[in-house]
Amino acid sequence: MLSLKQSFSGSPGMFSGLIFGIGICTIILIFAATMLNENTLHSAVATLIVDIRQQQEKSLLGEVEGKNAVTPFGIVFKENGYLLFQGLFYSPSENDQARVSTIAPNLSLESTLPKNSLIFESGTGNILNYDASKNTITITDTVTGAQQTLAFNLYGVISLAQ
Repeated sequence: MLSLKQSFSGSPGMFSGLIFGIGICTIILIFAATMLNENTLHSAVATLIVDIRQQQEKSLLGEVEGKNAVTPFGIVFKENGYLLFQGLFYSPSENDQARVSTIAPNLSLESTLPKNSLIFESGTGNILNYDASKNTITITDTVTGAQQTLAFNLYGVISLAQ
């Protein structure tokens, strides 16, 4: 049985070319994986912002969505995703129409918000029980360590920080 070195002993340049080629392929794969992770993080943040805006808009416009009266709309955050709901708080027994959104397995979500939730007041879209010292959500890529933090003001305006 020939070893790898013996099989290339007739042409020394071929062995070093093979090693060089493997090295280039490895660098390309690492670069592609990093870009994919960055795209995943940015995509998750963009989707979250759209979902937050939709909940705020429903509250602002006074949608009822099957209820007899205008109620607030909110979003509660979990480590691996979030739930969109209607009402003053999330209750699994009362919110059978809550929409669940999960984030990619390589991402984690951390909230400093009171009760890990944003609830938008009907008619104004302002954040109920707003606390300026507890107003952020951070999504972290657990592979690369990259983070995006969303900060909220009383009116639900979102500021992005790196």
